[in-house]
Amino acid sequence: MIAGNPASGKVYIGRVGAFPTGDIIVINDQTTNISATLPVSYQPSAIAVNQATNRIYVVPWAPVDTMYIINGLTDNLTEVVASSQSFYRMDVAVNQVTNKVYIAGYMWAGGPYNIYLSIFRGDTYTYTPTLDLGSGSNWAPRIAVVTSTNKIYVTGQNAVLVIDGSSDVVSSTIPVGLYPQDIAVNPTTNYLYVANRDSNSVSVIDGLSDSVVATVTVGISPKAIALNPMTNRIYVANNGDGTVSVIDGASNIVSTTVSVGGTPSMLAVDTALNRVYVGTGTHLKAIDGDTNVVYEPALVYQPSHAYSYLQDLSVMASHKVYVADRHGYDDYGWWYILADIDLSASTVEAAPTVVAADNVSQSTITVTLRDSLGVPVSGVAISITASGSGNTITGSGTRTDSNGQMTGLLQSSVPEQKIITATLPEGVSLANTTVVTFARYATVDTTTGGMITDTTSSGATIMIQIPVGAVTTTTQLLYTPILTTSSTPSSTFAFAGYAFSLNAYQNGAYVPLIFTNPITVFIEYTNADVINLNESTLTLYYWNGTRWASDGIVVVERDAERNRIVVTLGHLSEFALFGQITYRVFLPLVMR
Repeated sequence: MIAGNPASGKVYIGRVGAFPTGDIIVINDQTTNISATLPVSYQPSAIAVNQATNRIYVVPWAPVDTMYIINGLTDNLTEVVASSQSFYRMDVAVNQVTNKVYIAGYMWAGGPYNIYLSIFRGDTYTYTPTLDLGSGSNWAPRIAVVTSTNKIYVTGQNAVLVIDGSSDVVSSTIPVGLYPQDIAVNPTTNYLYVANRDSNSVSVIDGLSDSVVATVTVGISPKAIALNPMTNRIYVANNGDGTVSVIDGASNIVSTTVSVGGTPSMLAVDTALNRVYVGTGTHLKAIDGDTNVVYEPALVYQPSHAYSYLQDLSVMASHKVYVADRHGYDDYGWWYILADIDLSASTVEAAPTVVAADNVSQSTITVTLRDSLGVPVSGVAISITASGSGNTITGSGTRTDSNGQMTGLLQSSVPEQKIITATLPEGVSLANTTVVTFARYATVDTTTGGMITDTTSSGATIMIQIPVGAVTTTTQLLYTPILTTSSTPSSTFAFAGYAFSLNAYQNGAYVPLIFTNPITVFIEYTNADVINLNESTLTLYYWNGTRWASDGIVVVERDAERNRIVVTLGHLSEFALFGQITYRVFLPLVMR
């Protein structure tokens, strides 16, 4: 028993407590937080929302003449009694134009089930006399309201009864199949569709003539029916064979039958995304309305237990699907399921992408969730993880806001590249990741210098010496090793195994610094780094945006015996060591 009000962004879920009590929880769809818990004397059975008046009507599953009304603005609950007939209430629906509420249910005294319909006026808080809709084996009537014609359709004993909304009397009875289980209306075509459980069929009713114009054979024991008026497709949940029949509303022919497994018993349609959600007992399945492909949507919240037995579904304009579930006789848990997260379109971004590995400096990680239409998805708790070690992450587990975004902060004490991953609550990660480099660093100012040292995996070492007076204000110099390069200064030069970048930050902001006094770079390479290279030509180059250049870099020392090169430089960039390739000529040996 779930209903949502897209106008207010609230979702109402009825829960069962210790018999005969229960409660209604009110959830803010944007934040997915519970804004109110409203105890009721009797277990809720069905919920309907009048968006025009922002009133929510809850009927109990009990042989009483009670209804609960919630003020959607204040979340205050009022109990209204004194209808003209006590009965077990099974369904409730609202005509938002006339502000009338229709309540259908049954009474049973050991014989046939008697169907009743009560009509409540939302403007005067009064009831009209209850209608007796006949007796038989059907004890679960369902209601469909057509506001354009002011007609109300109620499933009864192998028939659908039509109530004139103006006079509140039965205007006609339409014979349908055996045990009509559910009913849905297409407001665009004014056609109604009735799932006949014991006839394995769907009766198609023309709302203009109130007559059956087609009977469509579907799967075994159809229990629920829903439709997408934008595509004129009707979906029938066949409880007996684990399928969903898809009816083409233009031809009234089953265009395809989709296998979903389990015992399908409830449906909800996201018309904008053209997605159909199916409760199959212990699983929730989704059908892509364009391709009829079945998949399991991303679970973004769940209570302490897994699925037990799904009770009801509701889709909000945010494209979240809310699911009510029963876990034991008196334990109705709740959670919501994300209807459609586009794992590829959703993003993970970091700023800055180069940070000092001082366990203080931070990179802000921003995760943005979008659905397949590019609409931001709010209210989803996102976990942020980073590869490597020495990491501290704050904000992981925060829910996305109205822009579909959440942020976290990452800091680390270990200099290395970190791959940042964002994961949904059910363990599925976004396709996109990002990288933050935590760098070795030195903090220098006008009176102190500094030094950065590093050792490569091949055993080469580098030392960067920043002299006193190299900067005019306190500066954090970040050093990042680079594994390789994608180009060389010319075809006669090759990479000598060492590359790095230097970046400077002042007051946490990147600056394109020019050193007042040049810094000195000492590189001690290995023999393996310079195989087939002329060591006397080794030079440190920088990337100027289009090519490798060496202007402004002064070679102070080249020592081939010690595998050492020393240079000075005065600016920031990406740097790499290159040398000229040594070509050897082999002459043939001629034996006489």
